[in-house]
Amino acid sequence: MSPVRLLLLDDHSLFRVMLGRLLETDPRFCVLATCATSAEALTAIATHSPDLILLDYDLGNRETGLQFVQAARDSGYSGRIFLVTAGMADAEYVRALGLG
Repeated sequence: MSPVRLLLLDDHSLFRVMLGRLLETDPRFCVLATCATSAEALTAIATHSPDLILLDYDLGNRETGLQFVQAARDSGYSGRIFLVTAGMADAEYVRALGLG
């Protein structure tokens, strides 16, 4: 079976790098890119076509994971996105579900 091709998007560099390193130790995963911003991630999606995006909800600089999800879907990305957060408003949760 082919490994799951991952893209990581999180504004915290230490978390992003360490999570990428941890996932790379498991042969079931292949980390294609680790990105700090939505712009980087959208470019990486076009280049690598990941199977799965692990996404932080709060991307700093007034940027949210939901804004990224909308942009990714608008660009044609139809893969899976796992949104990771310590908490978000109920309305944002419902919106996230609606975006897939």
